[in-house]
Amino acid sequence: KSKMNKPFGITKGDILMKVDGTEVGKGSALNALFADKTGQKIKLDIKTAKGDKTITVKGLSSGANYNLHYDNWVNERSLKTDKLSEGRIGYLHIRSMDGRSYDQFIQDIFAENYDKEALVIDVRNNGGGNIHDRLIEALTKKQYAYNSSRYHGAEITKNPGSIWDKPVVVLINED
Repeated sequence: KSKMNKPFGITKGDILMKVDGTEVGKGSALNALFADKTGQKIKLDIKTAKGDKTITVKGLSSGANYNLHYDNWVNERSLKTDKLSEGRIGYLHIRSMDGRSYDQFIQDIFAENYDKEALVIDVRNNGGGNIHDRLIEALTKKQYAYNSSRYHGAEITKNPGSIWDKPVVVLINED
């Protein structure tokens, strides 16, 4: 499914005919037509089953393009995990072993996947770093107490409140 489906109605099988007025076809050097256009408007002429269509997109830097591919890669695996487990298993990818990724990891576990029965943690193609001790600590922390207010009918809560005590699978590769 095309990422341009939702905003522009572009679907699989539609054909790119022109980029900024330059015709394209088999063997065209598409990269050259998009080079040095970061932040600029790029006009695309597309042949669709419903007729010809002209759309305008914004040129991305290589970093922004990489981030879109990365986010898409993670989202596809999350959706697949959700579908195959019928919503029972969560998925998260740890992008790098740095502070920002650790903060995202905590968010992913305790906000996005708190209600899941198990979790797939994917560290494949991780950018590296040094937060492994913090990750292991977060995953192995044990509950040691219950808290309650002195007021009648107060809710009893676990202490510490943020623990993951459900099954985990970790996906690792050489990258």
